Amino acid sequence: MLRFPIKTIDSLTLYSIDQYMKQIFILIFTFISLSTYANFGGYYRYSSEGGGTILNSSNSQLIELIKERINIELDQRVNFNAEFFLNNTSSELQEITLAFPQFSHWEIPYESGQGYVPGDYYPLNETFSINGEKIKFDNELYSEMLKEYNKVHLVSRANFKNTLTNYAGMHEAESPPTMPFIIWKLKTIQFKPGETKKVSISFVRPWFYEDEMWSFGTSTNGERNFKYIFETANTWKNSKIKDFQMSIKFPEDSWENLNLNKPFFNRVSKNEVKVSLQDWTPTNEDNLNIVWKSNYKIKAKDDINCAESLYYDDYSWRFGFDGTKMTSWCLRPSNLICDNLYLEVNSKSEKQKICSSLYIISGFAKSEGLAVQNAKPKNMTLTYYDTAGKIHTQDIELANSTKAQKFVFKKAVDLSKEFKINILDFYPGTKYQDICLSELWLE
Repeated sequence: MLRFPIKTIDSLTLYSIDQYMKQIFILIFTFISLSTYANFGGYYRYSSEGGGTILNSSNSQLIELIKERINIELDQRVNFNAEFFLNNTSSELQEITLAFPQFSHWEIPYESGQGYVPGDYYPLNETFSINGEKIKFDNELYSEMLKEYNKVHLVSRANFKNTLTNYAGMHEAESPPTMPFIIWKLKTIQFKPGETKKVSISFVRPWFYEDEMWSFGTSTNGERNFKYIFETANTWKNSKIKDFQMSIKFPEDSWENLNLNKPFFNRVSKNEVKVSLQDWTPTNEDNLNIVWKSNYKIKAKDDINCAESLYYDDYSWRFGFDGTKMTSWCLRPSNLICDNLYLEVNSKSEKQKICSSLYIISGFAKSEGLAVQNAKPKNMTLTYYDTAGKIHTQDIELANSTKAQKFVFKKAVDLSKEFKINILDFYPGTKYQDICLSELWLE
C-alpha cells in the first residue's frame, strides 16, 4: 500500500516526572516520523488512565549530555547508529524511563457485522542497548501524530481503539483506512549519583518521500530526505552537547545528487563527511536535512496497475535515477502489466530537455552477486516525441550485463513532452525474479 505525505519529528528527549514524591526522569528517543530525529527536552506527566501528557519545559534538568556520536550510512535505505553518553549530575539516585516512539501506520479494515476493526500495524525493528547490553521494553503506549509535544497524549491499546475507528470513519475512501500514529516503547532504568551511561540506538529504515495521489496519477518531486533536529539538545543540562561527533557515508558517485545543507561538514573522502563540535548549543538553523534528488522523475497515469512498479518495497523508481549504481529500482514480473510509465526531467535538474541517447546500467549493479541473483530487463519499448512534435516508437534489447549500455534515438527527443518506458520481458535471476535497473540517464 502506498503511503502519502506525512511530516515527522523524531527525538532523543529528556523528560522529568513528579510521581510517588520523588523526581523521575524520562528519556525519549522518538521516531515520530519517517525522516526526522532529534534531541529534545521537557516534562512528562502521567495520567490516571495509564497514559500521560508531555509538557514542554527545560527547567531543573539533572542529566547532562556529555557525548553524542552519530553515524549515518546513505544507501538503498538509511542505516542509522547513535550513542548518547548521559551523566547524572546530582547526588541522588535518579530513576529513568526510556521511551522510544516510532512512526507507523495502522490498518483499520471494515469487517461485516462489526464495522471498522483495528488490524495490523508495522513497527520499526530497532536495536537498543544500555552500556552495551541489549534490552527489551517493559510496555507499549500509543498516540496520534502531533507536531507540538504539549498536545501529545499517550494511551493504552484499548483506549486508542476509538481514535482508530474514528479515523476510519472519516477516511472511508482509503482501502482500507490506514492511520499514521506513534508507538511508544517504554523501559525503566536507574542512574546512581554521578553515574554515566551509554544509551545506543540503531536501525535501518526506508527513506522518506513526499508523494501525493491525485485523480490523474501519482505526483512526486523526485526527492527523498532524512532529517535530524539538533536544536533540542540545548534542553539538556547546561543547554549544550559537550562533545559532538557525526559521520555520514554515501556512495562516492552520488555526491552531485546529495545536498547536506550545512557548511560545518568536512568532506574527508569521496564517500564521507564528518562534523566535530565542542560545547555546542545548536539552534534551529543548525538542523540537518539530507536531500538525495533524482535527475529525472517517473510518473504513472494508471496508479492501480502501476503503483508497485514505481514503489515496490524499498526499491522505488528514484533509485534508478539518483546518480549511483549502488542503488537500484526494482519491480516484480507481475508489475509488467503496467505500460504507462512516463519519464520527465526533474524540475531541479540543470540537464537539457533535448537529448539523443539513453544510457542504462541494468540489474542490481551494486555487486556481481546481486546482479546475478536478481532479474534484468531484456526488451523495452520507448515512445517519445521529436523536436518537431512527431511521435516515435523504438524497441531496444538490453544485454545481460551490468555495464552501461547506450541506445541512440531515431530522432532527437523533446523531453518536455511525454517519454514512455515499457519493460516487456527480462533475464531471470538465479535467486530472485525482481527486475532491477541500477541507473538510467539521457544525453
